Amino acid sequence: AAIYKFGDEDLYKTLLQTMRARPQLALRLVVNEETMDSKSKDWLRELQKTGNDVQVMYWHRDGDDTYEKLHAKFTICDSMSILGSANWSENSCEGNNMEFTFSSQSPEIAQEMYGVMDRLWSNHHASPA
Repeated sequence: AAIYKFGDEDLYKTLLQTMRARPQLALRLVVNEETMDSKSKDWLRELQKTGNDVQVMYWHRDGDDTYEKLHAKFTICDSMSILGSANWSENSCEGNNMEFTFSSQSPEIAQEMYGVMDRLWSNHHASPA
């Protein structure tokens, strides 16, 4: 998943329970670093300790180009893609914001999104949490 803001406790607890129940799952998150508070960073560290293959990258500002922040919001799982305006924050998840979300089970769209994720993951703005 690529996400601008990660701060919803219910979503964190769901991810944590899932990783505890199925530690063989792979989880990759790219998160905009400047939107993370210490509690959210603690949550991500706990997720990394829980699963066998959980990796987190923080997107950092770099003044030498146009990508000052990661504002993308998408999730890919197998052939399922979810794209939209919602962050993984309480305002977005609890219905306090008007959000748009699109989901697809198209393997072709998922493949394209995996390519986008690979480019984000290897971008010089992304570094391990």
